[in-house]
Amino acid sequence: MKLMRFLRGLLWCAVAVALIAIAMYVTSNFELADRLTELFLTLQPWLPITFNVDHFLVVLTVLSVLIVVLVISGSAALMVIMAGRLSLARQKEVSHAAASTRAMTHVQEQHQRHYGQLTTLSQTLTKRLDKRVLVQAMVETASQITSEGAANSVVSCWLVNLETDTLRFEIGRY
Repeated sequence: MKLMRFLRGLLWCAVAVALIAIAMYVTSNFELADRLTELFLTLQPWLPITFNVDHFLVVLTVLSVLIVVLVISGSAALMVIMAGRLSLARQKEVSHAAASTRAMTHVQEQHQRHYGQLTTLSQTLTKRLDKRVLVQAMVETASQITSEGAANSVVSCWLVNLETDTLRFEIGRY
């Protein structure tokens, strides 16, 4: 907002300086005055009403001021349009940030749920010493962790005998 006010003030200062410079140039440059007088003398026969040089210069000055006002208005309109686009871009950025926050919250909730399930599994493991019960509890918990919504998973437990270097299927769950 402050930037827009600053730019608007800067634009008005530039216009004022340009008008002063043009006025100084026109009043001090006799060649330009001679050309304007020649232009007036050329156009005078086609003008519908009688003008003198002073009236012609007033009309020319008014037209010049109108052109400057149109340029300033166009610049101001362009600044308003750019400010609107900037505001829209900021709104989009905020909505993307909110969506990212929601996604991150969802992932954190999943993480907490899985952590809770693993904590429950570890508590079950420490309470039960029967190998069959321990393996069954591990397979059930692993199945719960890997099954999401409508998707199912297959979990199985294979035991390795390091002495005989064999692998044996112990339990599985779908």
